[in-house]
Amino acid sequence: MILHPIWQLIEDQLFPLPSAMNGERQFFNFYLDEVLRFDLPGAAGLRRQNLHSYLASYHEIPPVLVIGEAAGWHGARFSGVPFTCEALLTGGKLPFSGSQTSNQNAPCSEITAAVFWSVMKPHFPRFLAWNIFPLHPRDDSSALKITNRRPSPAEIRLTLGLLQEMVAMLKPKRLIAVGKVAYETLRDPELKLGINPQYVRHPSFGGKQEFARALQRL
Repeated sequence: MILHPIWQLIEDQLFPLPSAMNGERQFFNFYLDEVLRFDLPGAAGLRRQNLHSYLASYHEIPPVLVIGEAAGWHGARFSGVPFTCEALLTGGKLPFSGSQTSNQNAPCSEITAAVFWSVMKPHFPRFLAWNIFPLHPRDDSSALKITNRRPSPAEIRLTLGLLQEMVAMLKPKRLIAVGKVAYETLRDPELKLGINPQYVRHPSFGGKQEFARALQRL
């Protein structure tokens, strides 16, 4: 697997990171933990396998990194793959495949994932998608529902080292930031990424068409 060093990095640094499940601000490591109300038994292992399938589908080093904000609950929270939902992952519509991990009757679908791959699929495998905070930030402490929120600066700092090492390994020619949080984070001179990010509006909240047009231009 040409991206095995990236997989090893994720396996060493991200998979063992404990979820923060207490207090108002918390995040969930869906590669390590499961919530029986939402997840199939063995879901965390399936999500790790899904991510491995994604990385194993690359046969060349991608020259472009597309970086989003965080894992959304309709998307990577269950699929384990950035900018990807279960419906796409299991529907045979992507260059890689995987398993459903949610215990719903039908695979979860996400508009952001659908828009992303409708634009980017023709360009695969010349890009790799990731998030500045590759876990799922959530507000709810009762585990009775799943919600999305912006990751806090402290949460982002937890996984910035992983992103730095990923950039150092891949040496991408272009860094595309999806959304303002990702853009402002990647612009931080202390990261010393050695490459300036290019901004693309996030497709949520009416940004679908602008997002698609910007990615096509880039």
